[in-house]
Amino acid sequence: MLDMHKEIDLSKVEEFAILAHKGQFRSNGRNYHEHVISVANRLRSCGISDKVVLATAYLHDVLEDTNKTEKDILDLAGPEVLEAVKHLTNKETGAKKNEALIAHALKYNDVAKRVKLADRYDNLVDAVFDWEPKRVRKYAHAGLLLLEAMQPLPADVLDFEREARRFIACLLP
Repeated sequence: MLDMHKEIDLSKVEEFAILAHKGQFRSNGRNYHEHVISVANRLRSCGISDKVVLATAYLHDVLEDTNKTEKDILDLAGPEVLEAVKHLTNKETGAKKNEALIAHALKYNDVAKRVKLADRYDNLVDAVFDWEPKRVRKYAHAGLLLLEAMQPLPADVLDFEREARRFIACLLP
């Protein structure tokens, strides 16, 4: 288990995420691990350097989309990261997925809120280029509902939230 006084090694966390998602691909055919790296980089571009937040960004889809366990995350990155990743894990499928996402978002801690904002934004950027317009609009609208459910967002991502809202507004009629 991670020593609570030991620093999170982000290079090990990133490597773990890359290996965990090995062989997985996004709908656009790109390697899935590129998404989690992009989410972490979007948070860095907001000035976030907190290792718990960045580790959560790398690991946010591990429980949902891989065979890695809670213990793997706990041993690698500690209890704060595990808690946030568990908040972000949504195993629902189909019509209930978005409903479950909103229910989870109402309970997110600030780490999960930061990561979900960057995750949704990154997904939406990809969607614009890869999905049919009707599906993009539906996803954008769901993104607005998600933003409302996550209120209040931490102060260090308020500019990013404004950017996300402007981006979404461009996609809706």
